[in-house]
Amino acid sequence: MKQKIVIYNEQADKFVSVTVGQLLDKEWVIKDIPQLQELDLSYTVEQNVEKEIVKVLTTDTFSVIIADDRVKSLTYNEWESYRVGQAYAGIENLLSNQSEKIKVLFKQFTQDMQDKYAGQASWVKIYNNLIENIKEG
Repeated sequence: MKQKIVIYNEQADKFVSVTVGQLLDKEWVIKDIPQLQELDLSYTVEQNVEKEIVKVLTTDTFSVIIADDRVKSLTYNEWESYRVGQAYAGIENLLSNQSEKIKVLFKQFTQDMQDKYAGQASWVKIYNNLIENIKEG
């Protein structure tokens, strides 16, 4: 298991790094771990999120996402793919004022990055696609 993992509050779009030992040592609550207090998880009190976090930890866990009604463990590649998708969603409004070629460039690059983190594309493929899309633009 990793020595540290990322705990991410999707609602607040905040994350912190926590030592795994802090999560596995004993029964704990959010107020016991200063980093977790930064995440503003007060809305999860009814969920018993502490036990849910421990329950989803595996040897491959890189991050734990706390969303409205779920706690989910992600590997490093899943985390990176998730964040790439979030970044693209964040710029979609900005892209609405751009040419179709620019939109395609960003969409293809985002898809290539998600493919990379799914183990389906290499950096070489990503850069080759990017160069081709720039040439066509």
